[in-house]
Amino acid sequence: MLKAILLDYEARSLVLADSAVGHGRMKEPLVHFMGLLRALNAYSNIPLTTLKDAPTPFSTGESPLTTPYPQSEIDKFQSLSPATWTEPTRFRFGDYTSVLGQSTLAAPSVFNWFLPDYTVPGTLAEAGLVSPEFQIATETNVVNRVNRLYSFALAALAGTTTYPGVDVDAPISITTSAAPEVKVSTALPGAATASTFLPEQTFVFNTSNWSTPRTVTVAAADDRRVEGNHTTQIRHSSTSSDIAYSNRTFDELTVNITDNEANGNARVILTESGGETLVVEGGGAGPASDTYDLVLGSAPSADVTIQITPAITYFGVNTTDVTVSPTSVTFTPGNWATPQTVTVTAVNDTHSEGPEIGLVSHVIQSADPVYAAVSAPSLNAIVGDNDNNGTYTVSVLQSANQTLVLEGGATDSYRVALRRQPTANVTMAINAGSQLTTAPTSLTFTTADWYVPKTVTVTAVDDAAVEGRHTQQISNAFSGGGYSVSNNFNATIEDNDGGSLIIAETSGSTDVTENFAGVPSGSNPILPSAALDSYTIRLGTAPTSDVTVTVAPERNPSKTSLWSKQAGYFLGDMNNNNSDQQKERIVLNYDFLINLYATTFAAMPGISGTPTNAQKQAAHFAATTAVVDKLDLLLAGGRLKAVGGSLALVDLNNTAIINPRKSIIAAVYSGYSTTRGNKVTDEPAFTNEIKARVRIAGYLVAISPASFISK
Repeated sequence: MLKAILLDYEARSLVLADSAVGHGRMKEPLVHFMGLLRALNAYSNIPLTTLKDAPTPFSTGESPLTTPYPQSEIDKFQSLSPATWTEPTRFRFGDYTSVLGQSTLAAPSVFNWFLPDYTVPGTLAEAGLVSPEFQIATETNVVNRVNRLYSFALAALAGTTTYPGVDVDAPISITTSAAPEVKVSTALPGAATASTFLPEQTFVFNTSNWSTPRTVTVAAADDRRVEGNHTTQIRHSSTSSDIAYSNRTFDELTVNITDNEANGNARVILTESGGETLVVEGGGAGPASDTYDLVLGSAPSADVTIQITPAITYFGVNTTDVTVSPTSVTFTPGNWATPQTVTVTAVNDTHSEGPEIGLVSHVIQSADPVYAAVSAPSLNAIVGDNDNNGTYTVSVLQSANQTLVLEGGATDSYRVALRRQPTANVTMAINAGSQLTTAPTSLTFTTADWYVPKTVTVTAVDDAAVEGRHTQQISNAFSGGGYSVSNNFNATIEDNDGGSLIIAETSGSTDVTENFAGVPSGSNPILPSAALDSYTIRLGTAPTSDVTVTVAPERNPSKTSLWSKQAGYFLGDMNNNNSDQQKERIVLNYDFLINLYATTFAAMPGISGTPTNAQKQAAHFAATTAVVDKLDLLLAGGRLKAVGGSLALVDLNNTAIINPRKSIIAAVYSGYSTTRGNKVTDEPAFTNEIKARVRIAGYLVAISPASFISK
């Protein structure tokens, strides 16, 4: 019966489907939109596991669940091949009624978004046919759908810009979105059940029990990432009306985590020379180039090629802040442990940008399924700008967008550069007040080095006053050479006076194991002690009132995704006022189409040698056609090619041939250079244009009439 239905002439005839008014229907806006996200492997910066590891109750907009999301449900998102499994992520959409004309769980009536008997006046009505979906296909809604597809399909790719993808809604602050790598319990090992482990615990000490040690039991959160054995931090802070314990931050505890995923050492290790990468445009008073090394963490089973691509910025034309050499490195099973050096050079452009971050991404290509699933870290290069601004202004760059120091402990730093060449030496006088010191205490910029970022190190004065967490303004006053400006900001100081917290590890270290094999079955089992570890905390001095100590594992380590942490999606790891603010964005993954374009191009005649322009044009046409046809299958069921038929390069100029597939291929093919093809002399333009071509193809196929309908 199924065979008869599926192979029936009416079900398979494209001629009948395209000529008979009764065949096919318009896709609902959400179906159409989600089809694009599914076809292009969309992902966000928020792992689905956050619903399992985040504390409950969930905040508004997070989840209607009253309990953590079950691991058994998360496991359903896992593919059949663990080596190629990708961590599932969450999409949180607001009301899309005004954006698409439809929104999830928000139908205006029990009849859904449209009436079941709605019909469009004209041909459909005359044929006695209904067309419910057309009721919301107003001119405004269709234009909005096209615009929404544009913003998603053409959004920047990961690794090509600081903030890839597109905002789902306005940036929001969600404290539960960042998952910890360990969780803590107040129960003792041997009695601690799974439900007692939370991302944060509090302990209350009073005037009677302040010296009694309290046990903190630690368990590893079982993620599905290949990380190898690694570490995380547990932070400790206190609040109290006793000034000695008011807003205090204490020592962190390092936890060693044994990873339970196979091939845990399969990773790319990036080491910057001198601990950072600093380049300046044009060199001169500063380094025009700097270097870093890449090396693998374990032997691969096949060659591993890492494509190295600087991020694109736009100043009328696409450009980059830095260039790299080489643009790719290859590790073999024989040389995987030998570091390979990459040189980063500042692009000496004419754009006044000030000191900035030049992002360099690394994408792995390998037949080794383990390394093919590994994410390589990105590089953030500091770039000094030698172009004059219109006015005498300055740039002050704080590390992590803040300056945080500890009395008797950690220091911090900030960088300073001028934005316009001075007429003579410029002196920057630093006034750090009574709570801070700086090194140096002043800076001098000359007419030669004015654009080279200079570093100022900030240290807290280790006084004896009990102050709790407090701030101190740092004033930077610039004078001379045309400058008469100041730039001031506040530094946060953690006090080390007053109360203290005594932390005692049970065996000199804290070691836990992911998903220990001995976990018993049941809805809330007691976790085996061998998978856990514990330590104790107590106050160092008697308080005058109750003290609440918060024990909080760091909430958003870089493992949340390749780019979410590095590109600033989280402002910091600490649980303070705005540390969990996120720029929630969705990114489309065009990697498979980029690879399809590149491999199709490379396989064409003559390309492997010294191709002629005609051979390169033929290769670009073949690669463009392959990408458009792949998108046609994913988004339009192959109807563009089925209707348009075969197409040759010469047909693009044949005005007698009119069909959407030809128009899309022509637009993508001719939109960029068709004579680039040398991976040495034409980089990075060749690769960057491939990335642009596939995104334009994605958008044009998504808005084609064939993608709007189902047949």
